[in-house]
Amino acid sequence: MYKKHIVNLNDYPHFLISGGTGSGKSYLVNELVIQAIIKEWEVTILDLKRSYGLFGAFTDYCYELDDIMEKLKSVESEMLLRMEKLQ
Repeated sequence: MYKKHIVNLNDYPHFLISGGTGSGKSYLVNELVIQAIIKEWEVTILDLKRSYGLFGAFTDYCYELDDIMEKLKSVESEMLLRMEKLQ
């Protein structure tokens, strides 16, 4: 818990952030998104609660359930294609 964790996002561009209420998940996500925007990385935000609308002009931002499901299906298709190429 008290150790520094440094992760190269070039090596791990997709990840899940989880934790209890008040543990700093939203703070961490805000910092990551801001840094990704500054670096001009492609960012997709799927946000049912509409908590990250501020980033809508700078990211691929979805907040409607149908749009989120469509985006997830698109990502799944892309990942399956990548897996086929790797095999």
